[in-house]
Amino acid sequence: MKKIFLVSILSVIFSAISMGATFITSSKDNAINIRQAAGTDSKVIETIKNGNILESNEKSGEWHKVTYYNSDIKKTFTGYIHNSQLKEIVGKLIITSSEGYSNIREKPTTKSTIKSRLKTGQIVYAISKTDDDWYYIKYNGNEYGYIYSNQVAKK
Repeated sequence: MKKIFLVSILSVIFSAISMGATFITSSKDNAINIRQAAGTDSKVIETIKNGNILESNEKSGEWHKVTYYNSDIKKTFTGYIHNSQLKEIVGKLIITSSEGYSNIREKPTTKSTIKSRLKTGQIVYAISKTDDDWYYIKYNGNEYGYIYSNQVAKK
């Protein structure tokens, strides 16, 4: 009985760790602090702006442990961001079009202007999904647009 209980607990812990979540930074004042530990009294190790995509596989109370790479100074920061500064998104997608590319559009309709074409195999981040199966994505660093769901797969 003890063995089954222990296996059940370990299974729950493992699945919680491996599930992870993807977020976009979002704050009313456009300044999100990454802290050394989970708490407002902890040292700020980096401040970032809205619109950064971060992944978290670990949570401590209302704080998510994240890793952020600052490409300007070529340095990685690992620390904690409060839940209130993050908006969970759909997650990472990969372009899977058999044509070798997919159209990114201004609006979620095939009648909308094509903003860009992305190659099959490229990674994008889905911020949200419409009721009619279009993803609103972030791609190529800081560009946004729509892609139809049959052109991508979850990564």
